[in-house]
Amino acid sequence: MKRFILIFIGVLTSTILHGKEVKQDWTSYAQSVNVKQYIGKRFAVSAAIRMRKVSPASKASLWVRIDKNDGYNFFKNDAGYGKVDEDWKHFKIEGVIQEESSTLNFGALCFNNGDYFFDDFELKIENDSGQLVPVEIKNEGFEGSKNEEGWNEGIVKRKFTTSNFKISYSSENPYKGNFSLRIQADSIPGNMKNGKYVKVNGVRLYYEEYGEGEPLLLIHGNGQSISAFINQIDIFSKKYRVIALDSRGRGNSSINESEQLTYTLQAKDTKLFLDKIGIESAHIVGWSDGGIIGLILAMKYPEKVKSLVSMAANVFPEGLVDLDGLKEIVAKEDTKKTKKYSIGSELIRMMIHYPQLKFEDLSTIKAPTLIIAGDKDQIKTSHTVKISEAIKESQLAILPNTDHYMPRSSPKIFNETVLRFLETVNISR
Repeated sequence: MKRFILIFIGVLTSTILHGKEVKQDWTSYAQSVNVKQYIGKRFAVSAAIRMRKVSPASKASLWVRIDKNDGYNFFKNDAGYGKVDEDWKHFKIEGVIQEESSTLNFGALCFNNGDYFFDDFELKIENDSGQLVPVEIKNEGFEGSKNEEGWNEGIVKRKFTTSNFKISYSSENPYKGNFSLRIQADSIPGNMKNGKYVKVNGVRLYYEEYGEGEPLLLIHGNGQSISAFINQIDIFSKKYRVIALDSRGRGNSSINESEQLTYTLQAKDTKLFLDKIGIESAHIVGWSDGGIIGLILAMKYPEKVKSLVSMAANVFPEGLVDLDGLKEIVAKEDTKKTKKYSIGSELIRMMIHYPQLKFEDLSTIKAPTLIIAGDKDQIKTSHTVKISEAIKESQLAILPNTDHYMPRSSPKIFNETVLRFLETVNISR
């Protein structure tokens, strides 16, 4: 195959724009209140939440963010996260309205498949006597019309409509009054009834399959799971047998806490996983950490890789744009007196220490390869270019106006780029 550079120069737009319909594994229903007159005052936002859980990944919470002109002064989104069940419970977020604050945004937040209910929202702000007193908000108990001005799907300024979440006002067992907010989802990958498990390399890996044809394996990024590919699975499965895998410790897959987490270890997991489900070789599409795992697969287990798409990967930590920021996070963790195992912490530690490859190592890759990154990526552009240059006859796509989260934020151009590459692979064989 003749090597060429593929660089799109057109103007791209993100799918998550004001008023646009999107498909994703979370949604928010929110409103905002002007708080410029309350600078320096304490506040408290509360709400009642319950849910019918359909998988371990079903999560609901309350969230609050206070905006200022050039960012935000306060943000918290985990009140209730992991604590919500079928019975109504109240959750609260408290804080202080700092200088330069403009709006206080709050609302309901849901992740993954489930049946979620919210009711009795309340905002209190400190008065001149030092007491927290209620401040008027719109339709706090969802007794009015769903189309009433005030509440919107999205994150206030960034409004959107999710095609895979259904939002309604429900009369089923409200916390207070006659109705509550109901948010439902049942088609988000990573939480489907067709999911399966296999035991390999000391862990239990979860996966889902879609479509028919040549096998195409999707490998997600660092803190992600199968649902990261919510905008790819339906499209790719029209032409391929899509296999979406939760890497160890993510999604529904297990972790061995006594074993150091590395990309080489996960590449071995993936190879053994493919062996276990009877796949001799597959097209590999890896995003971020998944792209690193794909590169290692193509080097160490070439027989398993028909072709490789590696999106936003690095071959050593210095390829990251903000390596120092990650090191600071780990340094803060190390100052804590009591330390419990945290997959989040382990994932960050892995990024600052691994992978430890060299560009010249990539010259052993023989599979047709496409290297992709956004021009605003978290991987240095020069690093991405050198990866492509090290792989004989690889193709390179640096896509303008896109970032590290391209498969989510710009799925159309990402999907078209991948499918176009896979077509060239099939033609050349």
